Amino acid sequence: MLNKITERQIVLGCLVSPEYIADIRPMFNLDYLRAESSKRICRWAIEFYDKYNKVIGEDISDLFMEKIDKEHISDELAEQIEAVLQSISDEFEREVFNWEYIADKTEEYFQARALELHQEKVQLLLDNKDIEEANRLMETFVLPHRKNKDGVDLSDPGILDKLEKVFEDTTKPLFKLPGPVGQLVNEFLVRDSFITFQGPEKRGKTWTLLEMAMKAVKQGCNVAFFQAGDMSENQQLRRIAIYRARLSDKEKYTGLQWVPEKDCFYQQIDKCTESQREYDAGLFSREDGIKSREDITANILKEASLRDPDYRPCRNCPKYHGSVFLKQVDLGDPLTVSDAQREFKKFFIDKKRRFKLQTYPNQTLSVPMIESKLDQWEREDGFVPDVIVIDYMDLLVSNVKEFRHSQNDIWMKIRGLSQKRHTCVISATQADAKSYKTDTMTMDNFSEDKRKYGHVTAMIGLNQDQKGREKELGIMRWNIIVAREAEYIPSKCVSLIQSIKQGRALVSSYW
Repeated sequence: MLNKITERQIVLGCLVSPEYIADIRPMFNLDYLRAESSKRICRWAIEFYDKYNKVIGEDISDLFMEKIDKEHISDELAEQIEAVLQSISDEFEREVFNWEYIADKTEEYFQARALELHQEKVQLLLDNKDIEEANRLMETFVLPHRKNKDGVDLSDPGILDKLEKVFEDTTKPLFKLPGPVGQLVNEFLVRDSFITFQGPEKRGKTWTLLEMAMKAVKQGCNVAFFQAGDMSENQQLRRIAIYRARLSDKEKYTGLQWVPEKDCFYQQIDKCTESQREYDAGLFSREDGIKSREDITANILKEASLRDPDYRPCRNCPKYHGSVFLKQVDLGDPLTVSDAQREFKKFFIDKKRRFKLQTYPNQTLSVPMIESKLDQWEREDGFVPDVIVIDYMDLLVSNVKEFRHSQNDIWMKIRGLSQKRHTCVISATQADAKSYKTDTMTMDNFSEDKRKYGHVTAMIGLNQDQKGREKELGIMRWNIIVAREAEYIPSKCVSLIQSIKQGRALVSSYW
């Protein structure tokens, strides 16, 4: 099974990724492939790349039909090639491909095959009593490897091409969040990154991680979600169903509900002079006493909304000053099993989106167990993640006995996981007790060990005011607590509008 899956990944890389072909080309040898079908497809793909300087992709099927007669392909081999192409056809539509990790695995596979073929040649010489030639062959053997494993010579003109790929690979997000919140964090959503959310207990960390996972899988990423014990598998599946349906299975969160959406504060206080404003009257009266966004409470918004049921929120121009509006909406009946099944079929099954969920009891999951499960998925069906989500860091265990040092060991290994697998790892961690009494977190709000800040690409704070005003309005503020290779101001927050009763940790955002 390992050989079958590895060769499938090699074939896929040759068909869909020019970066992969360029990277493995120095060591590529068709003899390393076992299956004749793999050899044929890879040869055609590389020949096409050499001629047109691009990958052939799904057009390989048309080329295959041309080659049947030209190369006198037997019926048996034709069936094998067709089966391989059929098995990877779904992958052609994905825009995200973890070519660096596949290149790493290809190098391992080619080295193992080179050793195997070398041993066969040596053994044949020994069987024929040709000791001298067998010895010479052993002394001159060199393992195949990629050119980039030799390091780089900065005076070599080839460094210019490498720089182009470096800047593209390190700046292109695997997936994006929309609007202002995307302006805050999209630069961190790249390969080899490790992002964590920090917040007090019951601040919505799991909902936030689910939002990130669902955004990633919708935009073509393979997502591995490890639930480390904060929730059971059934609870996690239920939350995914609620997220997709935008509807709770609990009656108290359905029917007529107050639902938040983005509005412009200037229209709300009737200070907007733009012709394209959505509504020609303000939302608040003088008696409401609203002078700033911080004066708005859930009760004031509800009263204003009931007072003018025709009011329409506005976000029609770039000058809008973000605020929140609460509107009464009939969400209908509670989510049913058939509703959930329909949503899963439409989103995951029909679209062939790959989302692996693995759940463990509290205080049992370790980093080696995560790696083992990822290896298992890769062996079984070729699943290679682009994004790994772990809910959450403080529930992982280590064989280091002293707790504070064990936390550092875990965070260091998870950072290594992101680099080894060339993935974006996203997780969360608990803030300290002082965070309950602060409106916006800083680096002082770490728990257990401040060294965790040294391992992350970015630490993002989940903030709400102490009095609960923002929570009632459905507002969460994100800020950058610490970030590598980025300018940031911890006090500068982006406000997210949430509708947790509908499973959404991100409805919209504003500065």
